[in-house]
Amino acid sequence: MGLNALPPAQIWLPQIKKHLCIALTSSTPLALQEPRKDSKNLCLQATKELQDMGAKVLGFSDSINLGAMDGHGAWVLQQMCLGLKEARQELGVPFISGNVSLNNATANTPSIPPTLAIVAVGVL
Repeated sequence: MGLNALPPAQIWLPQIKKHLCIALTSSTPLALQEPRKDSKNLCLQATKELQDMGAKVLGFSDSINLGAMDGHGAWVLQQMCLGLKEARQELGVPFISGNVSLNNATANTPSIPPTLAIVAVGVL
């Protein structure tokens, strides 16, 4: 488990007689300079945590949050999406939902740093 992650969890679902397993990871400082690598690594990390529990990974959900959508913000968004695409292709695990929040900045407050959260869901 990385510094920016919660421990994986599992919930018993009696209706299907299986555990629903969840792993959550979020951006590291690498997101500022190498958002493509960071986003792919988050997916790999969440997948590994579920596989270490013995779970079969079924899908990902992502949440992308960015400050100003200036030239750098647009580049970060593009790179994050490319990293997510690479993870999907490498792992064969689909993104089943997601959320994007852009332009999280005002004239009087500093822009939020690029933040990506990944939730991996599986069954055991």
